[in-house]
Amino acid sequence: MKILYITVKFPYGPEEAFLYEEIAESCNLGNEVYILPLRPGKKSHYTFPDSGNSPKLLVKPFFSPGYLPGMIAGIFRQLRVVTVCLAKILFASGGPSSVIKNLSLLPKALYLQKYLKPLQIDHIHAYWMSTPASLAYMLSLLLKVPWSLTAHRWDIILNNLLKVKVASASFVRVISNSSKNLILERIPGINPNRISVLHLGIRVPAEASPRNFVGGEDKIFIIGVPAFLTTVKGHVYLIDAVKKLTQEGFAVRLELYGSGYLEPSLRAKVRDLGLQEIIRFNGLVSHSHMMEIYSDHQVHCVVLPSIKVREGVHEGIPVSLMEAMSYCIPVISTNTGGIPELLDFEAGIIVNEKSADALKQAIIALATNHRLYKDIAMNGYRKVSDSFNVRQTVKALNSLFQPGQSER
Repeated sequence: MKILYITVKFPYGPEEAFLYEEIAESCNLGNEVYILPLRPGKKSHYTFPDSGNSPKLLVKPFFSPGYLPGMIAGIFRQLRVVTVCLAKILFASGGPSSVIKNLSLLPKALYLQKYLKPLQIDHIHAYWMSTPASLAYMLSLLLKVPWSLTAHRWDIILNNLLKVKVASASFVRVISNSSKNLILERIPGINPNRISVLHLGIRVPAEASPRNFVGGEDKIFIIGVPAFLTTVKGHVYLIDAVKKLTQEGFAVRLELYGSGYLEPSLRAKVRDLGLQEIIRFNGLVSHSHMMEIYSDHQVHCVVLPSIKVREGVHEGIPVSLMEAMSYCIPVISTNTGGIPELLDFEAGIIVNEKSADALKQAIIALATNHRLYKDIAMNGYRKVSDSFNVRQTVKALNSLFQPGQSER
């Protein structure tokens, strides 16, 4: 199949790292893959293997000399479609911000269609229910090509043409049961079979085994946190937990991998607590480097102290946890969003959100109970191997792309 994936920035920038394995595996299945990023950058953040079937990037300068004539010609060729899109945008977008964003996408869709039509795309898939899905919806009407989307959670809450997109897409793929329930709540009466729960997948090593942490006076328990430095990740509670651990004489080090708007305030908090020698800010690291850290067991556990920021805004099922689990690194996280779907059946340790004491106790349990450490590590590996393997998830997603397979 010829599949067009619409992203926000991928492969530019690190924000959509989870897309790499899915798109690479789609190529491995023999699909001819095209990637259209809405906001491309100057340099690609990811490099696909030069295997002869690597994805092709479609980066068109929207404000080139041919932009205005192409848009005007598109309007006259597709006047009926333009009218339908305008009506949906103006009356069903879900708010002024969404109206403005969608209106800006319509001329881009009209301009892009002349480049996409000769490619004879079989299916369009948008990652995110937000603006990528808006563009996919418009291109689907203009090109008369079926389309679908992957939704997470915040993009559902955004309510950007939610009902229109769910009704017109051949299927909606969500990454967790909680996301499916959210759509069902917001669109009463919708056929639940139109929404497929299909987890994000990762590439799982064929074999992995835990390396026990052996405590002692000269041993330091190293905690890794691969997450953007944003409020929803809950770093402040883990920093407080580390302070409590040091006060109790526990030898610990915290390695933070990521960047974000909270970095200045988190650094200030670390200084105020006198933890500069214990908590290290490593900045943004590449995906391959992070996998080396896991494969070499440079951290003893991974903690993601996520919180619910406001009603409905919290984690989906974090790929960062899956990746650690795939290398038999035991993980600790909170009872928010889709995290319990990943860590149930003792695949990880789940604690209450916003509790430094609960985080502290979970860390101590892993570091002092070798049997628990090994059990959590192996349970986590089996869980991602059985239910979050990218080969399985992309095969299932690919079957939904086939004509007629997603019809209910």
